Amino acid sequence: MSCSEAMKQYSQIVAKLPVVAQEKELPLEEKIKAWLVAYIAKVFNIEADEVNSTLPFERYALGSADAANLVAELGAWLERDIPATALYSYPTIEFLAKHLVSSS
Repeated sequence: MSCSEAMKQYSQIVAKLPVVAQEKELPLEEKIKAWLVAYIAKVFNIEADEVNSTLPFERYALGSADAANLVAELGAWLERDIPATALYSYPTIEFLAKHLVSSS
């Protein structure tokens, strides 16, 4: 999935948030979580609400190529380098998002 496709999915998720939440700028951690949810939903052709941000990435059967693509596209979106091992070191959407925010 391309970065633009992930951003489109991300925008759709944000559009479903309550109006009050949409009016405020989302914290970076929430943006990263939404991006990751959108990415996984798109890659595995499931609804975004079926993606549980507390389950390990391995639950979604991400292969090494999928993991490498995810990390590369996330890094491009965030405009920073993310180690290829990030999904193994921070094995859930929640952990990865927290780490990326704390290390920025």
